[in-house]
Amino acid sequence: MYVIKDETGKVTGLSLTKTIGAEPADPKDPELREFLEMADPSLTASSQLQALDGASIRILEDLIDVLVDRGTLIFTDLPEAAQQRLLERKLLRKMVRKEKGLPEQEDEFLLSDDKIF
Repeated sequence: MYVIKDETGKVTGLSLTKTIGAEPADPKDPELREFLEMADPSLTASSQLQALDGASIRILEDLIDVLVDRGTLIFTDLPEAAQQRLLERKLLRKMVRKEKGLPEQEDEFLLSDDKIF
C-alpha cells in the first residue's frame, strides 16, 4: 500500500499501486493513522483488531467442536466457565439465525475425507 501526501506531509490518499508521488505506507506513521481514523473510524487498528477477535473466537469454537467430535478433547474437561460460555454463544448464534430467518446451520463442516467446505 502506498500513501499520497500533500506538500505539508499530510496524508491525502491511499493507493494499492505505486503512483507518481506516492510512497510506501508506514503503519507507524501518525499521519496515516489520523487519515484512516478520519476516513472511516472502523479502519483504526483497534477496531480492526476487535473485528478479527470476533472471527478468531468463532474459529476457536469450531476447532473445539471438531476436537470434541473426534474424541481428542472431552468437553467436560474444559473449565466450567469455558463450557458455559461456549454453550451460551452456540445458543445465541442459533437465536440470531432464527431471528434473521436463516436456515439452521449444520454443525458439521468437514466431510469424511477432511476437505473443508
